[in-house]
Amino acid sequence: MSTELKNIKIDVTQATLSRDLHELRIVRMPVDEGFRYVLPQDTSGKQLKKVVQHEIVQILNNETCIIIKTLLGRAAGVAIFLDNLKHPYILGTIAGDDTIMVIPTSVNNTKDLADYLYSLEMDNEE
Repeated sequence: MSTELKNIKIDVTQATLSRDLHELRIVRMPVDEGFRYVLPQDTSGKQLKKVVQHEIVQILNNETCIIIKTLLGRAAGVAIFLDNLKHPYILGTIAGDDTIMVIPTSVNNTKDLADYLYSLEMDNEE
């Protein structure tokens, strides 16, 4: 998998990738085409949310978009989590190494979406 990531210009060591997959409880499963990485059926969204919360450092927003700062190298995983939420106000995400741009479906939804994302981060501190 690390070779495939390097082919798309994502630089990660096998050790880091293995650790991240283990933390997220993602397992390698055989399929007809070879192998695929999946979340086991008994993994709850709460477990994944807890991991993601630890990776968020800061959430900022203006009238048009939301910026999420993460731990170094964690933006892509957090962005995938956000995309999988399928929140009606999230049009899409763009992830760098430690920064995610969250684009709302409308500028009218930016504040409500930022409040929602901030509540995800705050759940970590309770």
